[in-house]
Amino acid sequence: MFSFLSPTIQNLLNQFEKALNDLDRSDTVAVNEIFEYQFQKPGKRLRPLLLLTLAKIIGYEPRHMQYACAIELIHNATLAHDDVVDESSLRRGSPTINATYGNSTSVLFGDYLFTKAIKILLKDSSDRLTLSLVDNFVDTINVMSEGEIKQLMESHSTDLSEEVYYQIIYAKTTKLIELACILAPMVKYSQNHPVTVACKSYGYHLGNAFQIIDDVIDYTSSSKTMGKQAGDDFSEGKITLPLIRFFSVASKDKSDFVKKLLDDNQNSGSANRTENFEKVKEVLNEYNCFEFCREQAKKEIESAKVSLSIFEDCEFKQDLLNIADYILKRVS
Repeated sequence: MFSFLSPTIQNLLNQFEKALNDLDRSDTVAVNEIFEYQFQKPGKRLRPLLLLTLAKIIGYEPRHMQYACAIELIHNATLAHDDVVDESSLRRGSPTINATYGNSTSVLFGDYLFTKAIKILLKDSSDRLTLSLVDNFVDTINVMSEGEIKQLMESHSTDLSEEVYYQIIYAKTTKLIELACILAPMVKYSQNHPVTVACKSYGYHLGNAFQIIDDVIDYTSSSKTMGKQAGDDFSEGKITLPLIRFFSVASKDKSDFVKKLLDDNQNSGSANRTENFEKVKEVLNEYNCFEFCREQAKKEIESAKVSLSIFEDCEFKQDLLNIADYILKRVS
C-alpha cells in the first residue's frame, strides 16, 4: 500500500506486524478467534506508520513499537463500535465483526481492545511518562466518543455548519491521528516542546485532510475499491462536507430536491436508496462540491507539510511528506 516509503520504514512496518501478532493473547479462545478475524486483513496502518516514522526522526526506541501496537488497538476498537452504531456489514472487503459474531460481541470486543491498549502503556514506562501516556489515551477515547455522539445527534441536520463539521471530524478522526504523532516525541520531550507541538500540528492537519477525503470517497468511489459499502454516509443521513458545501451554494429548488431525497431515503428500500444516492451524487457534481472538498483537504495537507519544517531534510521527513501526498490522492 505504501510502496513509496523508504526501505527502513518498510522494514519497521514489517516489524510492527510481527509485534502486533506477538501481543499476549487472551485465556478465552473465542476472544483470540475474533482478534485473528479482525486483524487478518490489515488496514492502512496509518497511525502506527506516522508514529514510527516520526520516532525515526526524533530518536527511535523499542517502546515506540509498543505504542504503535496500542494506537492500532484503539483504532480497531473504535471500528468495532462504529460498525455496530452504523449497522455496517462490510469492512476491508470482509464481513464486519458485528455481521459475523453479532452486535454484542462486537461491542465487547471493542472494549477488550481499549483495555488491552491501556495495559500496554502501563508496562515498561517511567511513572511520569506512563501517567502522561494514559492521560492522553483516555482523553482521546473520551473525545472520540463525544464526536461520534455529536455526529449521531446532528444526522439529517441539513443546516449543519462547516464549523461544527470540523469539530466533529476532529473528535472522531483527527484526535487519534494527532495522538499517534505526539507519541513519538513524548518519550523525549514535554507536550509543550516545539518538536511535540510541530508533530501535533502535522497530525492535526493530516487528520482533517484524511477525513475530508474519506467523506468525498464515500460518494465518489465504489464498494469494491473501498472494501465497504459506498454511500454509507448518505444512507445513514450523515451530513458531511460535500453536502454542507452544497446547501451553502445551491438554489432553493435544488436544496429542497436533495432534502426530499434525504427524507425519502430513511423510509426507502435498498433499490430506492441506490437510486437516490446516484441522484444526489449528480447534483453535488453539478455544484463542484467534491472539488471544493478536495481543495480544502489540499490546504490542510499544505499546512501539515509546513509543520515538518522544524526537522532537517532526511529520508524519514520525505516519507512523511509522501504520506501527506498519499492522503490527498487516495481513493479508498
